[in-house]
Amino acid sequence: TGEEVSIKSFREAMNLGADDFLPKPIEGAELLNVIEIRLNKRSSLKKLESADLDLYGTIFKTSDGIKEIERLTENRIHRTLKRKEVIFSEGQMPTDVFYILRGMVKSYLINKDGKELITRFYHPGDFIGYLPILQNRAYRENGEVVTDAEIGFVSKQDFLSIIISNSLVSAKFIGILSKQLQEAESRLLGIAYDSVRQKVAQALLQVNRRNNSDNKPFKIARRDLSSMIGTATESLNRTLSDFKDEGLIQIMPEGIQILNAVKLDKIR
Repeated sequence: TGEEVSIKSFREAMNLGADDFLPKPIEGAELLNVIEIRLNKRSSLKKLESADLDLYGTIFKTSDGIKEIERLTENRIHRTLKRKEVIFSEGQMPTDVFYILRGMVKSYLINKDGKELITRFYHPGDFIGYLPILQNRAYRENGEVVTDAEIGFVSKQDFLSIIISNSLVSAKFIGILSKQLQEAESRLLGIAYDSVRQKVAQALLQVNRRNNSDNKPFKIARRDLSSMIGTATESLNRTLSDFKDEGLIQIMPEGIQILNAVKLDKIR
């Protein structure tokens, strides 16, 4: 039917990286209006990102704030966890805040069909599991170790005590939440409108930047990477193969290594 053709054309356009889709016939005024809306949205997102990063950077660079965070995490219980070990589960009431000392952790949801949707990856220096404590509710997602990790534990009582009593620490976590919200909004837009090449380039750069300061090969399961960007594993594998042929990445037993971050950033 005409409606099925229109839906198919819409998905094809989105996969190619289109910002919007207008079926024919179309009025000139409508086209101009759509272009204006998209330009305004892109401009607003850039302003939000700039403002958020400024706030986030200021909080992290405040010496007193750094000292207080170090005090929050020092002399706490540390545990070494293996890949696929679960840190917390949906529906469980929180008793601790976790911070990553080594390795990588993911948070994810399971839909009614049993499919996993990764909401975020966490790397050394990141805190995880504090929002349910602040909201006094159970976890709404799951936390699982992606690569062997060392995790620090801060009790709920100690975390709330320092959040309430110390404005610098409170400001730090407000900054973290602001940044994560902005990243989530950008990611949703990317899933809706970016091409598979754009999504994969973005994901590779993000994982490499957060977990790999010296650009060594990094390991991440293909299933996790495809879940992160909302695409089929087969499409991810084809794109990774294309990037390899184009000399942008190298795929080795040790993992994936970025060879040309500049070109990947242009694709993104």
